[in-house]
Amino acid sequence: MARKRDDTVKLVLRLPPALHRRLTHKATRKNRSLNSEMVLRLERSLFEVDDVDDLGALALLPLKAGLKFLNEKLDRILARLDAAEKARGEKK
Repeated sequence: MARKRDDTVKLVLRLPPALHRRLTHKATRKNRSLNSEMVLRLERSLFEVDDVDDLGALALLPLKAGLKFLNEKLDRILARLDAAEKARGEKK
């Protein structure tokens, strides 16, 4: 059966666990589904910045280790915030 132009496309996507947690956290805070949050962010990314040229992408490579460290630190902070919000919810 042919797909209509306005149908959505099902996609299997592999994400690093840390990215998945961050996206889930953002979606939950904004009362969106994870799918809606990801679609919105992808759409925004297409309008915010033009594609990075190859030289620009190469210039970012040394930052990868630092970004990984910051990402892990943010994950720990988000986990603590989630635990604090959960504890507040249980006290009510």
